[in-house]
Amino acid sequence: MTSQAHTSRVSAGEYRYKVIHQPKSDVTRPVTQKLRAAIFDTIGHDLSGLTVLDLYAGSGALAMEALSRGASEVTTVEQDRQAQKSIVANERELGVSLGLRELSVEEFLESDTKNYDIIFLDPPYAAFSDDIALEAASRLDDEGVLIISCAASQALPEGLGTASIVKARTYDDTQLAYYKKPAK
Repeated sequence: MTSQAHTSRVSAGEYRYKVIHQPKSDVTRPVTQKLRAAIFDTIGHDLSGLTVLDLYAGSGALAMEALSRGASEVTTVEQDRQAQKSIVANERELGVSLGLRELSVEEFLESDTKNYDIIFLDPPYAAFSDDIALEAASRLDDEGVLIISCAASQALPEGLGTASIVKARTYDDTQLAYYKKPAK
């Protein structure tokens, strides 16, 4: 984690090359360009019409990438004030809504009843919780995908409710795991 603000750019889609303002916060860990590329290479580049939830959103970079690739709706959940300011700056930069919910992930999951096609779960490494991952997986639509970003050393279960792990890869100190809910 770093306390210095920096920027990166949206890598593809309608908002390609637009600036992503990162928070000046010791709480968040920005998703690198390499990890974002790996995620979208795996889940696909055309997200037309899909609904996306970005938990522990930080700057909202994953939601911005999804929106740029055609997602019909994105919701970002972030309680850190500096990160919230970055999300607002990014909304202004793109002229879009990233559906910011200014509360903890736990509070959001207790109050929100919607299901989503894609859910990003990228908590600070020390804050990873199997219970939150299980609750997030329960919010997937049929054939929905939960993407977990956590420490490479984190042991993850093979299943989260009805969602099963379909792929896991390690990039330096980060593990990306993809859970998919089956069709009914």
